[in-house]
Amino acid sequence: MNQNPEDFYKKRIGQFESRLNRLNRLITIISFSRLGAFLLIVFSIVLITFSNKILAYSILAASVIGMLMLVKYYLKLEEEKKLTEILLEINHNELKYLDFDFLKFPDGSVNNDVNHPFVTDLNIFGSGSLYQYVNRTTTPFGQMKLSELLAGFNTKVDNIHSKQEMCKEMASKPEWRQAFRAAGEKIELRGNEIEELKD
Repeated sequence: MNQNPEDFYKKRIGQFESRLNRLNRLITIISFSRLGAFLLIVFSIVLITFSNKILAYSILAASVIGMLMLVKYYLKLEEEKKLTEILLEINHNELKYLDFDFLKFPDGSVNNDVNHPFVTDLNIFGSGSLYQYVNRTTTPFGQMKLSELLAGFNTKVDNIHSKQEMCKEMASKPEWRQAFRAAGEKIELRGNEIEELKD
């Protein structure tokens, strides 16, 4: 990220708010269009009983196909809206992190049972901790893995250098990180699925 992080997040918030407004307008238009297609279906059924059956069946077929296409497009827009709302929330939260207003986020205190002599001295877990400041995980498995990494204190130079390189690479891809995180936020894992991820 070459620009000031605060400016970056504010710019992203503006982009996602604009996208959300556009999506809401489209969703409203599609909703009214679905209503119109439904009324055409009803009209064609009335035509079948009282008038030209060929015309009525043609209108009915076109209306049903139109209605199905509109429903499919509506569901796609709703999915995009959900993703945009998550990305908007991520950027608002990042601004909070920059202001050190992160006390309402998970603090890793459930992982405070890690047996390492310096975990409490270094404020690794708990309110106002390092875990609370760096945590961007979206699954219980991710939270557990982050806890292990923070409490592991692996002092092998090669291991430290490889983690630093990973951090540098991820730091240069903020849009990708947010998209990945948003995808994770959308997923609702059940206990057995979390166990499968561990394996």
